[in-house]
Formats: sequence, C-alpha cells, structure tokens
Amino acid sequence: MAGSDGTAPATARRTALRVTGLSWPDSGASVLEPVTFDVVAGEVVTLVAPDRTTVVALLLLLSGIAVAGTGTIELDGVDVTAEPAYQRVRRGLVRSYPLRTLWVGMTVEDHVRVAVQAAQEAAWRPWRGDPAHQAVTDHLLARTGLAGRATTPSSHLSPDEQKRLEVAIMLADNPSIVLLDDPLTGVPHDEAEKLIALIRSLRDEDGRTVLMTAPPECADRLEPLSDRAVALRCRHPEHGSAT
Repeated sequence: MAGSDGTAPATARRTALRVTGLSWPDSGASVLEPVTFDVVAGEVVTLVAPDRTTVVALLLLLSGIAVAGTGTIELDGVDVTAEPAYQRVRRGLVRSYPLRTLWVGMTVEDHVRVAVQAAQEAAWRPWRGDPAHQAVTDHLLARTGLAGRATTPSSHLSPDEQKRLEVAIMLADNPSIVLLDDPLTGVPHDEAEKLIALIRSLRDEDGRTVLMTAPPECADRLEPLSDRAVALRCRHPEHGSAT
C-alpha cells in the first residue's frame, strides 16, 4: 500500500468525502445497494466490484449526474446530495471520463485548452486564445508528460497517453478530490509506468484525494498505489451491495 502503515498522512486526517447509505433510485431493479464509506483528505482509495454496472452507478451518484435514491454525500462536511454535477465540480470533486469521450479530430493541446477555458467559464476561441489559458494548458501538458504530443490528434495516442490526457483534462478544474474511472484498464503492463507515476503524484506531490475504480482483474495493479480498497459486492447480476 502507498502509506507505510496503510493510512493517509497524519497531517491530512479530516474527512474529505463521506458516503452514507447511498443507493440507486428505485427503478424496479436495485442497481446499487446502500454504500457507506469515508475517505480522509490525502487518501488513495480503490473501489472494486465484479459488476461494472455497480461501479458506474456509484460514479454517477458521486459526481452528481444521477440523483440518489437514498443516503447522503458530504464533501468537507457539507451535504451535497441534492447538488448538481457542476456545483460539485466547483467544490473540488471531479471525475475522469473514458477515452471514447475524446474528440478524435482534435489535438491533445486542443482538448486541454477547451477544458481550461470551460473551467474558467470562457468561450472557446481556438485562434484567439487567452495567454493565461494557454499558460495553464502548457502547464497541464507538461504536468502529465504530454508536452511533446501537444499537436498530435488524440486518436493517435497510445492507451497510456490517452489515459494521461484524461487526467490533464480533469486537472483543468484543479480538483481536490479526483475520481479516476478504471485508470489502468486497457493499458498494457509495459506501457503503464508513466501513468502510474502520474496517479501517485496526484496525492504525493499535489496533495489531492484520489478515488479509483477497478474491475477485479486490475485491482492488483492498483494495490501499490492505494491506501485501502472498498469492495462493492453484487448479490446477483442486477443487485449489488457494498462494504
């Protein structure tokens, strides 16, 4: 585990995220049974489930895209259960999105610049960019090891590079809590070194709180990065419970 004693640093013991009895809205089938867990600031936690549907449901609830059926979500002690996704982003909770959401005709730099301008609530002007936005874009490209790929179309990136681009886009919002959706899935073992180092640095260098989802087959790859894991257990194909 990342911490020498399996815990987050002693200087970061406040609760950054508290999830209590959180479940999917009642729709005739229980996608997610009540989930309860706390994450302290600076901790790295992996969410593991045999059923991808259960993980997706939890991500949708945490990020505010879906409304919870029961339970509460607190960020730094504030109940955000009823808040929409954009408000949670403003509070510092940001999630990554899968590669398929990247616009294949755009370059790496374009993707990051759009994210930076969106974070600053500015309209995208590709030929009249704000120097301040460009400076942040350049910083994020360097931060994620993609400066040398700035003019490359996103469709030409390797799986490792695409995942790092996802992180760069997410960091445009300067989150304090990051939700990484299956960060190592699809990345070959021999290409994951830079991505693993980047994920580790989100906590060790930036001081961010990190939650990662993983299917069982990738959980062992995330174990060295994690302080602990939360196991999401499915009772049968359409029902899940968490411990």
